[in-house]
Amino acid sequence: MRKPMLAVMAALVVCAAVYGEEAKTEKKSGCCCGAETRSFGCIDTKGLKALIDAKAPMVLLDTRAGKFDDGQRIDGAKQISPEASDAEIMAVAPSKDALVVAYCTNLKCPASKMLAEKMISLGYKNVVKYPGGIEEWLKAGNKAEKGAKP
Repeated sequence: MRKPMLAVMAALVVCAAVYGEEAKTEKKSGCCCGAETRSFGCIDTKGLKALIDAKAPMVLLDTRAGKFDDGQRIDGAKQISPEASDAEIMAVAPSKDALVVAYCTNLKCPASKMLAEKMISLGYKNVVKYPGGIEEWLKAGNKAEKGAKP
């Protein structure tokens, strides 16, 4: 249990360092860590990969829906739309204390930010956004599962 928690802490420290400067220019960069959205953090590709490799306990959520969902998922991700009902959200993330990582297509996609804000309003305490999304994940040479479209 100690190894996954260390990985979580290390990943979040990396994120603070990587996105800390971008927080000042959120509107330009699309990063979610700016002054307007301090209720949840961001994680970069290296941090997310470290969490996955360490098998850290987390709920990984792909927020793409409709024509934007090509069925590819980061390994272990569950699909849920920001328009999902409270009950649907609670079904994929039953513990409000669990680490939740939400992603969508790329920096320009608002879906993961919308879901993260909704989850915070529902009382989830550890919500993190992966702003690079599936595009950055694949560009970094990581693999994705090909599942059926919802």
